Amino acid sequence: MKEIDPEKAVWSNDNIENFFHTVDYDTLKYRLKQCENDKFEHLDLSHLGISYVPDLSGWKHFNKIKNIKCLFLNDNDMEKCGENLKQFENLEVLDVSNNKLVSIDFLPYKLK
Repeated sequence: MKEIDPEKAVWSNDNIENFFHTVDYDTLKYRLKQCENDKFEHLDLSHLGISYVPDLSGWKHFNKIKNIKCLFLNDNDMEKCGENLKQFENLEVLDVSNNKLVSIDFLPYKLK
C-alpha cells in the first residue's frame, strides 16, 4: 500500500488520507492485527528486519496460532530458524527467502 503515490491519489475524504499517512504497517502489532482480520489463516512478518521467529505466547490470540497455514518471514535478517516455529502446528507454507539463514533447526511436519 505504501507504493501508492499520495500526490496522485484521489482521496474520498480526509480520514482515509490521514490513515494512509499515519499507520505504520511495519510493526509486529499491525501484522498480528492483519492476521486476526484474515481469520488467522496467514501471518505476514516479511520486511520487518527481525532476526528470529518471534515467540507469540504472550499474544491475546495465541491459542489461534495453530490455525495459521501460511507464514511469511521473507526479507528479514534471520540467520537461523527453529524452535519458535513449533507454535505454528498447522503451517503448510513457510517463506524464509531473502534472509541470512545458515540453519533451520525445525520444520513443521505439515509443510507442503
